[in-house]
Amino acid sequence: MKKITKKLFNSFFTSTLLLSSLPTLANEVSTAPTELGYFVSSVNNGGTHTANLYKLSSDGAASVVVENIFPDSTTSSFSATDYSVDTQKGKIYFLEPPRSGISTRRIRTFDIETNQFEGYKDISNLPGSGSPMFIDVPLKMEQLANKQCTTTNTTCSETDDHSVKIGGDDMEITITEEGMKVGNDNLIKKQDDGTIHIGKNSLITTNEEVNGVQPLYATDASGKRIPIDIQGSKLLINGRDVEQSINNVGALSAALTGLPTVPSDTTLACGVGTGTHGGDFAFSGGCASKVNESLSVNYAASIIMPGQDYAGDFEDKFSARAGFVWKLGKPVKPTLISMKEKKEFETQINTLEETNKQLLARLEKLEKVALGSIQSKDLASNKINFKSVNRDLKKIDFK
Repeated sequence: MKKITKKLFNSFFTSTLLLSSLPTLANEVSTAPTELGYFVSSVNNGGTHTANLYKLSSDGAASVVVENIFPDSTTSSFSATDYSVDTQKGKIYFLEPPRSGISTRRIRTFDIETNQFEGYKDISNLPGSGSPMFIDVPLKMEQLANKQCTTTNTTCSETDDHSVKIGGDDMEITITEEGMKVGNDNLIKKQDDGTIHIGKNSLITTNEEVNGVQPLYATDASGKRIPIDIQGSKLLINGRDVEQSINNVGALSAALTGLPTVPSDTTLACGVGTGTHGGDFAFSGGCASKVNESLSVNYAASIIMPGQDYAGDFEDKFSARAGFVWKLGKPVKPTLISMKEKKEFETQINTLEETNKQLLARLEKLEKVALGSIQSKDLASNKINFKSVNRDLKKIDFK
């Protein structure tokens, strides 16, 4: 019996022991999905046998992970009952062979994520003659995933409502054809009208577009539609910040309003301007030209200050306008006058006022003569320049 046992150990020892590849768990196990698994094999180093741990890739190539996995043991015997796999934590537990003169048995823990052994753990409360053999702890699948149905029979049929429940009683997630429920609260639910509700007080969309449009809206607990508030995050459309785009349009438009349109007293007018809206700034520049009495043109452009995040391409930060005014119909004499015309009128008015003063003074003297208040000698000494009076009277248009 002893020889048979020894042959079995040698058989397991000299052959490869494949350990099934562990499933990758998020943030826990980072083994590549293409690897086939691990195995332990014997190596003869000058008459000294050691057990090495290997990793087997998908192409069949073996690579050493750890040499001599039992450095403190006097034997290198290893069998299929000398290891256990923890699929939840990504660990492999190796049962160390008996050590010379030491009755306490140990297990050595291997971490698949780091590809290193973490140390030893003593096994206590074993009988002195005991020879432990590992048996993996059965995983109760009902605590992870349980496929169920709602039926009045003892078995499920195709017409019954099927569901998959994930997790235990403390936190159960139920997935049905209608959606997903966490505990008693609906996380995602599809209604009979085709709408898909996300959350308790729902963000709602539809399974298919409606008239070529995908609707999206929110409701409160009573089903009344309520606003959607994007809090603390930027709402982007094609990579552009929506709120910033609105402010940019306001700033660009405000900057353009500060530029000249149609000049009245010159043939060309140019200018620069600035505008702001919602904290965004824009600058503008442009000109307006009077080609003739009937045609005027204007052109201008404005641009947003550089350095904005999510502002889009150049054409999203630039605005321009151009137009012309073409007078149709019979020209109407303008009621407004230019500065040049105003100065000419003021000069003529001043001349007329001075002439009127001279005429008034002469008229007063004539009145005094007629009333006999001035002596004839005084009249003779006040000679009137009738040529000058006639010349001034001719300048006056009495029409």
